[in-house]
Amino acid sequence: MLCGPMNEVASGAFLAVLDAAEGYGYPRAPLRARVELRDEEMSDPQARGAWDQLVELCDGLEALGADASDFEAIGERAVWTAAAAPAVHLLLGARRDAGRACWLAARSLAEVFSTLAFRRARPDRIQVVVSVEILPGHRAAPQLLWMLRGAAAVLPGLIGAQVVAGEVAPRRAVYTIRLPGPAALPAGAQARNRARA
Repeated sequence: MLCGPMNEVASGAFLAVLDAAEGYGYPRAPLRARVELRDEEMSDPQARGAWDQLVELCDGLEALGADASDFEAIGERAVWTAAAAPAVHLLLGARRDAGRACWLAARSLAEVFSTLAFRRARPDRIQVVVSVEILPGHRAAPQLLWMLRGAAAVLPGLIGAQVVAGEVAPRRAVYTIRLPGPAALPAGAQARNRARA
């Protein structure tokens, strides 16, 4: 059976991947069978699961024919699930400093995945470089790193930034995010801010 502590991954991540994969056209039942968490556990924001179960879920997608571009698209869809809400909230909350906002959003994912180390290169006013590494002792999961690449393509766009490069290896990924100019907050975000005021 699967091994690993049951506290490595926020349970909402499983639900986010299942929902996003189903929305992208993959059948839910064979994927759901790979996750040992009960439905109520996946809906509980305090519950956590094992890294190996998440890797099994990714392996199941791969067995169904998913490739890197599919994993990236699933990551893009997963941004709009409840599991990603903290990252979206942090990103929008710190949008006046786009580099800091992107870093805070990336770091919030460290709370979702205790098996990943997030680092950033010294940011400047033009770009921020974020690296993600699977910690030693845990199975490689390039599929998950591709999903994070998809999420990284969506999240910075909420504040006018964009991913301009993304290198993915079996245990490590590096994402380069170009920051917006000083007054480049997207019109949609400006409208949402006015509506909240």
